[in-house]
Amino acid sequence: MGLLSNFTTESVNDVFVVSFNFREATIEQAGELNKLLSDAIEKGKHKLLIDMNEIKYMDSTFLGALIINFKKIISNNGKFLLVGLQDSVNLMVQQTNLNKIFKIYSSRTEALDNI
Repeated sequence: MGLLSNFTTESVNDVFVVSFNFREATIEQAGELNKLLSDAIEKGKHKLLIDMNEIKYMDSTFLGALIINFKKIISNNGKFLLVGLQDSVNLMVQQTNLNKIFKIYSSRTEALDNI
C-alpha cells in the first residue's frame, strides 16, 4: 500500500485503488490526482477504482481530473469505477450527467465484484 500525503493507493488483485486523505477535493488536489492516475495508467494499470468515501465537496477542476483519466482508461479498454459518493458529490455528478458514463458503486466490495 502506498501513501502519498493526500492519497492512499493499493492494488487489489489487478485493480489500482485510490482513496483520499482529505474531505474537500479542489484544484490543489486535482493536479496531484491527475499525475497519480496518469503515472499509474502509463505503468499499465488499466483497472482503476476511485474510492470517494472521504470526499464531502468536489470542485469542477477535480471532477475534470477524473474525466481526463476516465477517457485515458476507456481508450485503453480499461475500467474506471467510482465508489462511495457522498450526497453533495453524487448530486454534482448527476447534475452534469456523468452518472451516465461513470460506473458508480456504493461499496468497495460491490465495485470489486463488478470489475
